[in-house]
Amino acid sequence: MSSKITILFVLGGLGVGGKERQLIELISGLPRERYVCHLLVKSHDAYYVEKVKRTLQSFCSLDREKFHVFDFLTLAKHIDKVKPDIVCSWTNITSHFALLARICTRHPYKIINCCIRNAPMRLSVVLRLERLLYSLYSCVVANSNAGLIAYGQRGKKGRHILYNGLDLSRMPICSQREARKTLGLEMKNIVVVMVASCTRLKDHETLLRAFAECCNNTGSVYYQLLIVGDGDRRTFLETMTHELGISPYVTFMGRRDDVEMILRASDISVLSSTSWFGEGISNSIIESLACGTPVIASESPGTKEVIDDGKNGYLFPSGDYLQLAEKIMTLGRSNKIKRDFIKCGKVTIVEKFSIASMVTSFEQIVETCDRL
Repeated sequence: MSSKITILFVLGGLGVGGKERQLIELISGLPRERYVCHLLVKSHDAYYVEKVKRTLQSFCSLDREKFHVFDFLTLAKHIDKVKPDIVCSWTNITSHFALLARICTRHPYKIINCCIRNAPMRLSVVLRLERLLYSLYSCVVANSNAGLIAYGQRGKKGRHILYNGLDLSRMPICSQREARKTLGLEMKNIVVVMVASCTRLKDHETLLRAFAECCNNTGSVYYQLLIVGDGDRRTFLETMTHELGISPYVTFMGRRDDVEMILRASDISVLSSTSWFGEGISNSIIESLACGTPVIASESPGTKEVIDDGKNGYLFPSGDYLQLAEKIMTLGRSNKIKRDFIKCGKVTIVEKFSIASMVTSFEQIVETCDRL
């Protein structure tokens, strides 16, 4: 390789999810004196592109809703153009395209497959096939140890963990009171928030049932629930709030670009993902900890690598809305527990999920990839 390492990052839609956030933070954090970064995507939202363009040598979007079967040829042409030392792929389909592109280009390159983002308890037929296909790659990266285990990759040569990294300078430095004033939220309310796409995987239904229990046992306590995110289940969830009689206390905020401010304004952050999906490392959780917002999350395998139950947050069995409600009410009533969780949560972020740690880990992966 030359004195500078050229990396072509490839993925599908550049939206506002956790995978995209990690990629953008990684590209922004890599030292420019050592790396030349290019990015190719199927489609994109403007939000992240504007944040990362200044750090890229080139940006290419195919502006398509779906990949075409012969887009590996498009990737091959782009590889011939930018001549990367490494193609770093963040989706399964683009990883397979990167393999096929080798047939059509004379330019040599290594592939880093960064596709393992979850840790399902049981693998579907499709995921079993993906597990088999990982054997085609000399370098496979997961964002959690649980992900490597779930796909049978832990302990194999060329398998790595790359924890999500947070740019702590993005976290609001204002007080909770100031954040609530900015967002127009009442100080007297206990504000519960969930930041996640409105899909079956995230199981908002469990949260809504738990929230209804909290509202039915309020006493002198007033609760407010913020749902941040959008998706195909939003209309169903809005209907469910009416059926449960909690619609006056629930706000569907849709997609937002001020998530950190919303987290800072909140008392409790919940992630109620299903057990069958199996979270890897959720950006929602680590961003909540970084913002000083205590977390209650379902017992997904990757989540246990972030949340130490009873020390920096609470865990509950997936789908158990009664336990979730109990933990929300416990946190709502105890300022001491909240302070302890906030203190330990910030230590967790600094020690495991900083940008510096992520960049260092990725550079080590690149060095290992070069030797394979």
